[in-house]
Amino acid sequence: MVFELVKFLFLMIPPYVANSTPVLFSKIKALNFLDFPIDRGKTWKGRRILGDGKTVKGFVMGVFWGSVAGTALGTIKLGFALSLGTMIGDLIGSFLKRRLEVERGKSNWLLDQETFIVFALTLASILEPISWEYWLAFLAITPPIHRLANIIANRLKLKSVPF
Repeated sequence: MVFELVKFLFLMIPPYVANSTPVLFSKIKALNFLDFPIDRGKTWKGRRILGDGKTVKGFVMGVFWGSVAGTALGTIKLGFALSLGTMIGDLIGSFLKRRLEVERGKSNWLLDQETFIVFALTLASILEPISWEYWLAFLAITPPIHRLANIIANRLKLKSVPF
């Protein structure tokens, strides 16, 4: 039981680090050469593909620091897969929000809080099967953890909205 809890916690850390890193690094000026929208301002069917909030800097920093966290925990390949999946899932969530006409900065709990973790676990599952119990646990605990992290980021003036 203790081993399973430790394993679960080790799996949690890289995607949550990757997901929170873009907000933390958004204020660091030394990395501004990477601070441009991934979609380069392009539109598809009259709407931005991703929007200004999805930057190369955020994507690179998310994958990098999530992978560093995974490496520190001894899960190098899995940490990278979880981090890359997190950032891809975040981009897909933004893409879908733009298609649904959800404006930047507006919340959609499913696309904001679950998409990143679904893609993180999906990509990681290619390297190591992840049990359905872990999937359910991740899907259940991610919304409250995500909400709390966003409230803290808002109070620290890292985010303009608490969601």
